[in-house]
Amino acid sequence: MMSPLVKFPESTVAAGVAYCGSVEYYARLAAFGKIVFDISRPFNRHDHEPRRCEIVGPSGRQTLSVPTHKPAGGKKASVADLKVDFILDWRRVHWGAIFSAYGRSPFFEYYADRFRDVYERHFDRLVDYDLALDALIRPILGIKTEVGVVADRAELPNNDIPDVTVKPVEYYQVWAQRHGFQAGLSAIDLVFNMGPESPLILAKMLELG
Repeated sequence: MMSPLVKFPESTVAAGVAYCGSVEYYARLAAFGKIVFDISRPFNRHDHEPRRCEIVGPSGRQTLSVPTHKPAGGKKASVADLKVDFILDWRRVHWGAIFSAYGRSPFFEYYADRFRDVYERHFDRLVDYDLALDALIRPILGIKTEVGVVADRAELPNNDIPDVTVKPVEYYQVWAQRHGFQAGLSAIDLVFNMGPESPLILAKMLELG
């Protein structure tokens, strides 16, 4: 059954992978009938989406960044070639930051074990962390569309993608009284604060309700 968030059921969107992608990122993905994650995209050191996200905690906004090795292959390297650097225990640091930010949020206890399990795994490639976390986030947000992963650019869909307008929508945030509402955060902020009501926020962002 197709998600009621879908605005363009016949369209397939090719999207880059994201590390705990933003609420806006997922709102756009939710509008399409099929999602294809393109891990063949050329590596661009200025593209922070595959390895960074933002959360908000007691001290305000915080950027979580996954350390990676410089990919082999130079200009021919793709996002799939990015290897995670484990010289520092970044998984413990990130999970500690997430616990500090959302341990008091209404739905943290419902989803925490699933997310912690991913942070306890060891993946060599960054895209494998991105995809594992995405597989947790999408269902909670009510995104039930078909999803594929493409590692060869020749296999990318060749269809026109409609423009998707995402409207800013405020929702409950556990630290809003201290820092005000913060937009542009990782979707885990929406997940832990709004839980099963998260799809309603995406619907408002897509002006579906």
